[in-house]
Amino acid sequence: MLQINVEAVVQLSLFFEGMQKRNFGRILNNDSISGGLPSQGIALYGSIKAFLDNFTAVLDRELENHGFV
Repeated sequence: MLQINVEAVVQLSLFFEGMQKRNFGRILNNDSISGGLPSQGIALYGSIKAFLDNFTAVLDRELENHGFV
């Protein structure tokens, strides 16, 4: 579960190189509120969502000067 949910998001986000060549692109990551809340019984799920929250925020900052939203 961890490998699929984390690695897939990272690998799919690498498409920004093609978007950069076209000067246009959008990357959408869908997560849930569980990333910001400690949730008993679903520790792995919450941890993955926390990663997605942070990864998306950092990717947004890194790509903001390249025409991406």
